[in-house]
Amino acid sequence: MPLLSSPPLDSITFTPVAPLNKKVLSVLDSWNNDALIKQYLATCGEPRRDIPIDSVLLKARIQMFRSRMFELDALRARTLAEGRDSEEVDRELAAILYKRKLLLCMTFPILDLPSEILSIIFRSVVWSSFGADQANTHRLNLTWVCRRFRDVAMNDQTLWNSIWFRDAFPWTRSFEFIKRSGTAPLDIRIDDKDKKTADKDKDKANEADDAITLPQIDLILNAILPKIRQIRILVVLLKKEETVERFVTRFSTAGHAVWLERYEVHRCGEPYLWPHHKTTGSGGIIPLSVFPTPKLRWLAINGIPVDWETVSTANLVTLDLRRMPIQACPPSKRWLEMLRECPSLYKLHLEAAGPQLRRSVIADLHLHINRLQRVHLPSLRELILGDVSCAFGIYLLAHMHAPRVMSLTLTHLGKQNYSDLVQYTTGLFPELRILSLWTLETPQTDDHRRLIVRWLESMPHIKMLKVAEGASRFLLDSFSKDPEHGDEEMMTPVLLPELEYLFFQTQLHIPQATTDDLSALVVGRSEMGKPFHKVYVPDVSARSISEAELDKVRAHSNLVITYQQGILTTEEEVAIHSTMLNSLEPGHPLLVRRMMMN
Repeated sequence: MPLLSSPPLDSITFTPVAPLNKKVLSVLDSWNNDALIKQYLATCGEPRRDIPIDSVLLKARIQMFRSRMFELDALRARTLAEGRDSEEVDRELAAILYKRKLLLCMTFPILDLPSEILSIIFRSVVWSSFGADQANTHRLNLTWVCRRFRDVAMNDQTLWNSIWFRDAFPWTRSFEFIKRSGTAPLDIRIDDKDKKTADKDKDKANEADDAITLPQIDLILNAILPKIRQIRILVVLLKKEETVERFVTRFSTAGHAVWLERYEVHRCGEPYLWPHHKTTGSGGIIPLSVFPTPKLRWLAINGIPVDWETVSTANLVTLDLRRMPIQACPPSKRWLEMLRECPSLYKLHLEAAGPQLRRSVIADLHLHINRLQRVHLPSLRELILGDVSCAFGIYLLAHMHAPRVMSLTLTHLGKQNYSDLVQYTTGLFPELRILSLWTLETPQTDDHRRLIVRWLESMPHIKMLKVAEGASRFLLDSFSKDPEHGDEEMMTPVLLPELEYLFFQTQLHIPQATTDDLSALVVGRSEMGKPFHKVYVPDVSARSISEAELDKVRAHSNLVITYQQGILTTEEEVAIHSTMLNSLEPGHPLLVRRMMMN
């Protein structure tokens, strides 16, 4: 391996794998950058038996680099003491440190390590992978290095217990991984959307033909159901109604899933809602589980009308329900019972789902909601609400009292007037930190502007605003208005005094932004004396927005960061979510898990 003939450090370009707004490293600091090492190693071929490595020569070079490292370090200290620039010395020192690190890696006696230490290293390699494909490659590569590596890897069941059915039918690799996992807890994902076929160029119109069939899902179930007591995570995305129904029904009656912590079932195909004839007036007809699931913490049901009497929410921290026909939603009484059963609920995601709203209730909505005994949810910190009518949204929120919600997402609330929902939620979330608005439609009048401003004023601790292309200009302009006088010239107090971060999201299903909505929002906050500290703009939007508009954004905010579409988590969000987690009462399951992991 030609280490000493590698390109000089200053000629190597790389993209740092780091938080989006991390400062650029100096030349001397960059030698220890993992991305730089990975970029070099990617250019190296596999070790070859016919080109043996001379370990004596390599160790001699390591000593030579070590001596030169001390010389350069002393020279750098003298240079800085004399007030002169040390860039040339820094460059040579960085190159020496970089090459020495590679040589140390090459000469490290890894085969002398005990098997249990090797297993820890192997797990670190596999568990730090980016995505399932890379994890599979890492696992297989470890078994190809040498006999010792293969023995250690094959005897460690936890290296194989994460199985994602992404290989082509008949899923030989996935079934082999299940076999190698032995008695270890199983994390299984079955994803019809990512199913690989031999013909990769098949027309999208024929995607339905590629969906997993009944005989195929039975084949998968025959392999995993005998190990149902070992399943810890089960995430299933299937296209066809009959396939989803077969999977859920067989799994629900197969036995005790005593280790099941996370269970997600998504019907990702058409139609959007389950056919009416397969639902009843008191909820769905498909049982979720006829056996207790004592460790279940995360439950997601998408597009499937389950029998709510078979759904246990006793220990949930995440409940995610989507695409439920109104007649398949749980009745109000059962919904209240479900909420009472999960006092540790941390995240609630509801899209086109919630308590069943009958037509007779809509006729006198406020009378009915005043009769409800709300369920107090002291641990709820994240609420996502979308694709519901204004009346349904009010009715849903009337079932619960969650004053400590710190992250609120409102999505697909359009095609009608949602001003009553805005008014109803005013004052409900005083501790909110993150507000995400994808769609929220109201009439564009002065009275409704004042309504929105009062709503925002009731959430004074918002630190991050996330908006999408397509959010109305009327709504965005409200963030720069006087909290007392709406459209009048801005005076004190300042609306949302703690708002520092703006995250601008592209919606791929609508045309890219070509207006000045983004710059108007940024300029408006700046002119009221509260400029955004950071503005995140997706690269696809940055390419479609004129340079003049981007210049306005840069001029009226402290820092503009362009991010790759799909990278959605910023370090500010991580910090806010950490604050949300720390605000929980001692003994909450999430805090206990974090303590155990640390």
